[in-house]
Amino acid sequence: MKDSAQGNAEMLAFRSDALSLADAMSEICALGNGNGRELALGSELSIESEKTGEGVLARFSSKNATLVRGFYCEIEDAKLGRGVVYIENEKGVLVFRGR
Repeated sequence: MKDSAQGNAEMLAFRSDALSLADAMSEICALGNGNGRELALGSELSIESEKTGEGVLARFSSKNATLVRGFYCEIEDAKLGRGVVYIENEKGVLVFRGR
């Protein structure tokens, strides 16, 4: 039961972080080149992107969960750890840096 509760907590933390990150990325993409934002993450996750005919699909994933969202900017693939990450729009490409 303890393992199940811990797994559920990790899943909720990932989902919260992935949604917050996706929202911040959408905002930075819309604001254009040179804009950025810091965001604190409580879980580790990776981002992989794929160009489509209508934009870019980003796949946010952790050990046991995945979330997919669409974007208009290109996205640098990244592995993000817990802590503060800085997201910046560099000429239409979203890039990530640890802080």
